[in-house]
Amino acid sequence: MRVVAFVIAMHARAQDVHKIHIYFSFTKLIIDIEIHKMQARRQQTVARQPVPRWVDLLEDEDLSFIKRFVLASGSLKDLASVYGISYPTIRLRLDRLIEKVKLLDRQDITSPFERTLRLQHAEGKIDRQTLKLLLDAHQTEIAHDRNEREGSTK
Repeated sequence: MRVVAFVIAMHARAQDVHKIHIYFSFTKLIIDIEIHKMQARRQQTVARQPVPRWVDLLEDEDLSFIKRFVLASGSLKDLASVYGISYPTIRLRLDRLIEKVKLLDRQDITSPFERTLRLQHAEGKIDRQTLKLLLDAHQTEIAHDRNEREGSTK
């Protein structure tokens, strides 16, 4: 009888050990899932770090122009009279602002120097020939710096 009781007790303990093992395995699985969720949320947060939007990069003068343009219901004629200038001048100002927004919205321009040069050109402050000359010199300097770094690491 004692042997049977011992076997039953051992079997019960084995089942308890098995249950405890299952419980811990399940708990570990839940913890692993929660860790994975936290890591995924962290990566999404990093991925969602706001890239400066084009509107954030505009100058106050440009934002004021856009506001007046909207308040004039997009009428360049009305906007020209608000500013007290001619229609062709307002049209040129709008065309330059459109180019500026396109440049600020481009994600492929990563160099602040290149972006500044292109904005200067869009605003009519430098001509196309000067833009090309400065961009070529900038690219040459970047390539030279890259070659020097690669040469010094070898």
